[in-house]
Amino acid sequence: MTTRKGQAILLNHAIMVGFSIFMVYVVFTTLAAIKTDYQEHVGGNEVKELCFVMRGAIDKVYSPADYNVSTNVSLGQMEVRLPERITDIKYSSRFFNKSILIESTAFNDTCKIGYSANYNGSTSGGLTRFSYSKYSNGTDVIEMTKI
Repeated sequence: MTTRKGQAILLNHAIMVGFSIFMVYVVFTTLAAIKTDYQEHVGGNEVKELCFVMRGAIDKVYSPADYNVSTNVSLGQMEVRLPERITDIKYSSRFFNKSILIESTAFNDTCKIGYSANYNGSTSGGLTRFSYSKYSNGTDVIEMTKI
């Protein structure tokens, strides 16, 4: 009578290969879920901090005067280094209805400003200039420009 030892070895290898593939799948899906949770939690905190920095820069440059100017004049500007990525995701910021809209593929958030001025500009992080100008027609303009 012959024994079939070769068949048992092949079966053991097939089971081990199948189990290894399953384990690799479990590890990758778990790491992807952890990364998503990290980006949501930490990214939300970083967006709030970014809002705080941007509002602080606007608060420092905005100083409305009660007098009318005869020429267009810049009344203040400030340069701020903003992060270029939030949780390793690129983002963009722009003014929208007296607020700052921060957008990316993973999150969208709005920071209220509320000053009675016109708002122009956008940035995607990096060195950003916030400036306040008053025009001869009485218009106040706050600008955000990536340098």
